[in-house]
Amino acid sequence: PIGCWTDESGEGNDATASSLTGPDLTTGVSGLNGQDALLFDRTTNSNTGEGLGPADTDDINTASGGYAEKTIALTIRTGGDVSTRQVIYEQGDANDGFNVYVDGGSVTASAWSNTNGWSDPFSVSKSVSPNASYVVTFVFDKDASNQLELFVDGSSAATASDASITEMPAHSGDIGIGNVIGGTQIDGSPPTDVSGDGNEGFDGHE
Repeated sequence: PIGCWTDESGEGNDATASSLTGPDLTTGVSGLNGQDALLFDRTTNSNTGEGLGPADTDDINTASGGYAEKTIALTIRTGGDVSTRQVIYEQGDANDGFNVYVDGGSVTASAWSNTNGWSDPFSVSKSVSPNASYVVTFVFDKDASNQLELFVDGSSAATASDASITEMPAHSGDIGIGNVIGGTQIDGSPPTDVSGDGNEGFDGHE
């Protein structure tokens, strides 16, 4: 298992396994242009799952002025199950944050802020297939006409906007890659608050 995934940007935001088990490294993944990728297995540790995450950092979640814009870009290859909820990426907790997850045959990206009085968690989704590769990009811009926009393989797939959406405040809830670390919120009626580490693991390559 990979215990630390080095941040190649030079910013030092290395992702570590923390309380979870690190994923395995798979070399030459056929569905990802032959590139190396992390293989996450949600059945590890009695379904706690595998995951990585960098420490809190102003680059991602703790800047004092909050965030007016945010882009989350992911390259994934789904596993055989795209029906079970599986968190690919998350930052924050039940109060404020962003996430990207697979659930019910779709990839969904969400943003929410109870601290700044958003009227709801807002999400954008696109259907996905089992054992298929995708480039998923989630763009948040509070001043844009489309404040939330999901791109899949470079094409706009879904948008959302609302008068209550302002900036995303700083949030110290942890950052999780391939699983939940600390907590997150899943959009729904009502939304589902997820707390703790694990149990929402991704089953695929990232």
